[in-house]
Amino acid sequence: MEIKYLIIKSVYATLDEAERQLLDAWLQDDGHQAIYDRIAGNLRMEGHAVEDLGAIDVEAALQQVHARVAEAAGEGHGRRPWDRVMRRVAAVAAVAVVMAGSVWWYEDYTRVTPPVLTAEIVDGIRSAARHDRLQPEAEAVQPSAPLTRQEIASYRLSENDAIAEAMLSAKRVKTYIDKEYWVTLPDGTLVHLADNSSLIYPERFDRGDRNVCIEGEGYFMVAHDRSRRFIVHTPHGQVVVHGTEFDVNTRDAQGTSVVLVNGRVGVRTTGGQEQEMVPGQKAAMTSGGVAMQQVDTAPYTAWNTGKVAFRGWPIQRIMPIIAKWYDRRVIYRSEQSEQKTFTGSFDRFDSIESTVEALCAGTGLRIEIEKDQLIVY
Repeated sequence: MEIKYLIIKSVYATLDEAERQLLDAWLQDDGHQAIYDRIAGNLRMEGHAVEDLGAIDVEAALQQVHARVAEAAGEGHGRRPWDRVMRRVAAVAAVAVVMAGSVWWYEDYTRVTPPVLTAEIVDGIRSAARHDRLQPEAEAVQPSAPLTRQEIASYRLSENDAIAEAMLSAKRVKTYIDKEYWVTLPDGTLVHLADNSSLIYPERFDRGDRNVCIEGEGYFMVAHDRSRRFIVHTPHGQVVVHGTEFDVNTRDAQGTSVVLVNGRVGVRTTGGQEQEMVPGQKAAMTSGGVAMQQVDTAPYTAWNTGKVAFRGWPIQRIMPIIAKWYDRRVIYRSEQSEQKTFTGSFDRFDSIESTVEALCAGTGLRIEIEKDQLIVY
């Protein structure tokens, strides 16, 4: 990692032990402590960091370098060892260069890049609205609703925890049993909240970690911000985000499930060590720990677009998507049925009967709907 990021991370107290050792080693060299102190001092000026750094007269700093070169060359006419002269000149030059670039470092490190919705997702949102599946904002969002003591305990927080304090001005999004909602968080992060789910988040994110709490299921498209982690709290543990897309479901049969679609996340149970995931993995968090497995991410992304097209897909890959759309379990009565393929497309807002009928016609299979099951013969 470049030293500029180590300096900024140290100011915001987000260095890990390895990064701390790198920074300590760098600070041992001549002039580096002065560079660090100057940058850190500017960054710590609440509300003035960028303005102060931007006001530095770079030309004057360069002139100072030239003056110090001349002074060093003339002092003692050779009595000063040349390597000490060069170290002194290098230190002054380094200050000028580092300070001239400090604005860029600061702005680049703290830049927030919101996610961009694809055309398919936009179409999916419009389709949900046409089918009256989107909950109105006035019914979904509840401002000024801080965490209750019961919720603090549920998410394994302390009443004195900074996270709980930040939630004193929390907003809530709560969806009905047959509705869903797209919410934009203060940093631009997008969350697709499934039916019968809730999301709690502060009215604004401060300089520290961005913390939210979820119950139910949500698909997260997190705004990129290297200076602040994004942490999703669930009853079974936390998802530590490093800029990514993922699905969280606290009602999975295995506990709380996290499916990583793009980017990087780490998962940890309360009191446990963080385990990093790679795209295409599913982590199941329970009181007993974290279990990882490879999965097909299609069922976890298709519900964002509202439609999915299959071209020669095996039925065993299609059925989990259909099952997720209609909240059913799939049971296969023969191994041969799992090998059947299908080409076509479906809209998840169609009735389950019409979807199953189309699958049967395209595959020759018999699929029966029984309570919470889809049975494939």
